[in-house]
Amino acid sequence: MSIFIKNFTSEDNGSRISILMVHQELSLGQTTLQANGILGTPLITGNYVSPEHRLPLPAPIGDHYLRQTFVPAVQEGEVVVCNTLVEGLLRYYKQVGLVLNDSQVIEVEPGNTESVPYGYPVTDPLQALVNNVQIRVDDECSPATLISTFTGPEISAQADALGLLTLEREPSSKSNSKALLRESSVAYGFSMLPGAVVRTEEELNAVLDTDWNTENGIWLKFPTGSGGDLVYRIEGKATPEALLNGIHKLREVVAQSFKEANFTMPFEEFWPSNVFVPPDLPFVVEADAKEMGEIIANGSTQIITNKNGAINTIGHFKQLTSPETGEYLGNEPFNDIDEGMSAVVEEQVNRVGEFNMTHNRYYGIQGIDWFLMRGKDGAVNAYVVELNSRPTANTPPVIMAEKLHAPYWINTNVFTDQPIRSVDDFIDLVGPEYAYGSPTEGGMVVPQAFRTIVRRKGIEASPNFKILIMGSGPEHCREIMQLLESKKIKFRPQQDGND
Repeated sequence: MSIFIKNFTSEDNGSRISILMVHQELSLGQTTLQANGILGTPLITGNYVSPEHRLPLPAPIGDHYLRQTFVPAVQEGEVVVCNTLVEGLLRYYKQVGLVLNDSQVIEVEPGNTESVPYGYPVTDPLQALVNNVQIRVDDECSPATLISTFTGPEISAQADALGLLTLEREPSSKSNSKALLRESSVAYGFSMLPGAVVRTEEELNAVLDTDWNTENGIWLKFPTGSGGDLVYRIEGKATPEALLNGIHKLREVVAQSFKEANFTMPFEEFWPSNVFVPPDLPFVVEADAKEMGEIIANGSTQIITNKNGAINTIGHFKQLTSPETGEYLGNEPFNDIDEGMSAVVEEQVNRVGEFNMTHNRYYGIQGIDWFLMRGKDGAVNAYVVELNSRPTANTPPVIMAEKLHAPYWINTNVFTDQPIRSVDDFIDLVGPEYAYGSPTEGGMVVPQAFRTIVRRKGIEASPNFKILIMGSGPEHCREIMQLLESKKIKFRPQQDGND
């Protein structure tokens, strides 16, 4: 069996011109190909859990639904692969103008096992396609190029089995490493919060005597965690017991990820019980931002690095996170950042971009998280916190808002009591006046992804999903949030870990 991908390039004087080069939209696929100096058809997929056990480790339950966020962001001339969508969702996206006829969505039914309900290999659509289909375009042009969230040797093997090309870059376990980023900060001249890279218990204990181990507390970070899943906060001044307990807690979370995701390597081999941290994956210990003064903003900047050395800024964004755990909840544009503060942030961000191009050969969309601080002397400084060498959860909302000409938006997770089995359930919950509304007038709320898993043998319905709220400005979007709360839609997870 073969899946044929329509070729969306055009001919001009004998040269192939990509759709992006004609229209100049931000996109998940063509922007990446252009940044790497490649022409052709991009096949896009999110793969937050994959065969690569060393990749950034999220909670596997999020893997299948995060892939869906690329569907409403797909542009002309692109193909996106995801797990089966809830009934009516693709039709809805076409009705509201988020999925156009000149884009292609390939839905793959997730596997069905009792031992591993999600994660690799069950909800990895690439793995489901391997040995079953060959993906190729419908003419004599070169094969499509896989644009995946994370990359590595085993993902390249999946692509090869499907007849797809891959990008030449360092594996994501390196390009997303918090430890490598911190160790490279001095050489590339970007500022980070006070902290240390820890490989041994002795190095961990050395943190106790630092001048940044204060009552403001510190953070322990697994080097390739994402979305706040592998971050542990120590309240107040750290003690030996608190530090060791933090390592133990993070080990438990990683072990659970391996149990749920069923990687190709067993957990005990990945992180033997007789070693302090996984081999070649040192931890990061970091001071709380309050140690540096007054927090002006917790934000992120998306940039595009290009093979020709250029760095393009997509925009600045405010991060919505849980203050207790640092868990990512959502984001919105940071349109009101003043020119001076923007320049301070961009100086740091561009230095990180230089590092990513030089050290990781990474060309494409990436996100840099930072704190903007006012020190005790009144000076404003930006401190880099994290590099995400991939389109982040911020990226699809930017593209979706551009498609629908939304003046402002808020991207957020929502938590409800009503299981979603179809897009009609979503419309009933938020109301047709918002599901089919106008971003420039009354406002609009569109789903980005549902946690519901759809299989032919049955639907595992979840009440929780991700939405994009669009309106005329930040006040308008927050008014819509208040109206949604009146419909019993919550914007913070329950303390008992609701889904």
